[in-house]
Amino acid sequence: MSSSQKDGMLIAETSEDGTVTWVWVLKTGERIPRPFRRRDIGLSLDRFHLTGAPRDQIANWLGDAAFA
Repeated sequence: MSSSQKDGMLIAETSEDGTVTWVWVLKTGERIPRPFRRRDIGLSLDRFHLTGAPRDQIANWLGDAAFA
């Protein structure tokens, strides 16, 4: 998938020790990221650019958010 086909960006916010504390969603065409919400559960990580933390840490946080 080329970068022009991505749905946007998932931005990981981390603590001082590098642990993901929150994920923000910035969809293509939007100017301001919004906090990850329950309705975002199930988003495909392959459809987004990931930034702020490694993919596995973001995936773990999203998995934990699904059960919170």
